Amino acid sequence: MQLKHIILGLCLFVFSQLSGQYNLEGSVINPDGRPVPSVAVQVNPLAQGTATDEEGRFRFENLPAGDYELLFSALSYARRSISVKVGDEGTTRLQPIELLPVSYQMGEVQVAATRSKKETPMTFTNLEKEDLEVENIGLDAPFLLRR
Repeated sequence: MQLKHIILGLCLFVFSQLSGQYNLEGSVINPDGRPVPSVAVQVNPLAQGTATDEEGRFRFENLPAGDYELLFSALSYARRSISVKVGDEGTTRLQPIELLPVSYQMGEVQVAATRSKKETPMTFTNLEKEDLEVENIGLDAPFLLRR
């Protein structure tokens, strides 16, 4: 009877190692060493993704053993990819990943407005400064107009 339990336990152990599910975790920082939150992190070719938390940390669970490419992208930062091998141990912990800030040159932005008059074919309401002072407690103009 005990031999059956030993063989069963051994089989389960071997099977769990062969079909091993591993974890991968790390963090994302900027050049100053500060965490970068809300970075999109994708594991290719699995196409699994997550985002970093407020402390710049991310974690993937139950990954099969193998070689993967991690893609990092965030607003105002240059994209980055790294290669990583998962499966040597239960949890693979990466060194902090540094993302470099980047700025984008945009074309000219034009803001235009039209002042409405009585003849303008649209609905409008004129607000006087006194009306805003009495009613304004930090609310948006559409809310003030409904009153």
